[in-house]
Formats: sequence, C-alpha cells, structure tokens
Amino acid sequence: MDDARLERNVLFPSQVVADVSKGRLVFVLALAAYVAVDARLLRWIPIGLDTGNFWHIFHASYSELFFHNDIAHWFPYGVYGQPNDFYNFLQLTSTGYLMMVVGKLLHVRNALLLYQLSVIADHVLFLFGIYLVSRSLFRRKSSVLLCVVGSISILHGFQLHFLHVFRILSWYPLILYFCAVFFREHRNAYRSDQMRP
Repeated sequence: MDDARLERNVLFPSQVVADVSKGRLVFVLALAAYVAVDARLLRWIPIGLDTGNFWHIFHASYSELFFHNDIAHWFPYGVYGQPNDFYNFLQLTSTGYLMMVVGKLLHVRNALLLYQLSVIADHVLFLFGIYLVSRSLFRRKSSVLLCVVGSISILHGFQLHFLHVFRILSWYPLILYFCAVFFREHRNAYRSDQMRP
C-alpha cells in the first residue's frame, strides 16, 4: 500500500510506455510528420537577423575548413580585421561542427546544404528527446504521439527553429531524459539498499 501511494507521487512512474512496448511505430510516425512539415527547409535560405548571422559564421568557418583544413580564426572586418574564435564558440552549434566534419570528409562544396542539414539535425535531436521524455512520462501511445507532434507544431508555430537559442536548447529534452533515467535507476538501487537487513 505504501509503495503504491509512493509510486503515484513521483514525477517519472516506473511502469512507462517504454516498458510496455517498443514504440518504434510512434517515433516513425512522428518523424514522418516532421518530414512532411519540414521538407521545405531544404529550400530555405537563411536570411534574417539571427539565422543570417549564424549562416555567415558557418559559411566562413566551413570555407576555411574545406579549403585550408582549419577553422577561420580571423575575419577581414574593419581596418585590420577581428578575431573569430569567440564567434565560432558562440554561434556554431554541435550539429554545425558535425556537418562541417561530414562535409569535409565527403568533400561537399555546398555549405548552404550543410547548414540546412545542421538545422534539421537539431530538430531531429529535439524530436527524439521529446519522444524519449514523453515515453517516460506517459502510459498511452497516443499521449506520446501528441507530445511529439505538438512539439513540432510549437517549433514551427512560433518559428523557434530560426533562433539560435533553440539550436542550443534542442539538447535539453535528451539531457532531461538521461537525468530521469539516472535518478530512476538510483532510486531503485536506494530502495534495494534499504530493504537489506
């Protein structure tokens, strides 16, 4: 009785969708919905305040990497130029670096395509994180599907995919999921330690 009441009052229940079913079909449906919504992103040209600036940094850094095997450290702005290391750190995301490495290995000359693929990779990371968190929280597959499709609509409804802040925050659902898994496993280990005589 005490365990049942304790189980109802936790944030992450132990009997979750992930334990009941694999849920691969739900994720594939959500990914198909994402592709249907976001296929136009490959025709998108990054102009605007945030995206134009981040595209510019990506293009300059990738061009330097592609042609000279190094990331740009200096921009020819102003009279004598300015260092670029701070901008690389601030405005290139992990998926941006990943796409630069993939582009370099595959000798891709189209930097715009790589930038668009890096934005799509951020979206898929966010989608996968929301999928894992919702599988941990909800018991019904329809709730999981609603969360994932709802997150896609929020992304596009508020046009968050054009902001650099989202490109950093796209990792947060995955981080939350792994923290929840860590604490759930340690909660069970703590309980088993208390049961020992």
